[in-house]
Amino acid sequence: GKQLPQPILSIPGESEMQLLFTSDEMGSARGFRIQYESAPQLQLCATNEGVCRNRRCYRLDKKCDGVDDCGDGTDEEKCGSCLIYFKVIL
Repeated sequence: GKQLPQPILSIPGESEMQLLFTSDEMGSARGFRIQYESAPQLQLCATNEGVCRNRRCYRLDKKCDGVDDCGDGTDEEKCGSCLIYFKVIL
């Protein structure tokens, strides 16, 4: 694509990264370039907030409240119950 993806932030304690490279059928043999940088852990959210996979923050009191505050479902995971969301259009 023409846009660079957001930087990948790893979870503390993880030591591997998986990369899926997909190419078109052009035989130009250009390849790709990747850069890896190890840095001290950055705190993305306040101490009373949780971190979503999409790097948004949510208030800890909103975890497992049945509302997807993250927009990616992170705050509703590992809640001990299965929630199914339906969008109803009238």
